[in-house]
Amino acid sequence: MSTSASRVATFGTTIFTEVNTLAQQYNALNLGQGKPDFDAPQDVIMQLVHAAQSGRHNQYAPGLERHLYARRLSIMLPASTT
Repeated sequence: MSTSASRVATFGTTIFTEVNTLAQQYNALNLGQGKPDFDAPQDVIMQLVHAAQSGRHNQYAPGLERHLYARRLSIMLPASTT
């Protein structure tokens, strides 16, 4: 039987445990943790592939200072020739 290190004893539950519990409570999908554990319908898979290949979607929401980073990158990088 495995045990946790004493240094993590005060951590409590993780966000993953909390989200999974809420998903079960509300009978919701929890795609971030692979639930439900059956294959998605083929049309949903094809739409996901299309969205991923479009280059228009990102996993993360833009940060508050995104415009500053974009500006700095535009100064540092050469203009695209495409």
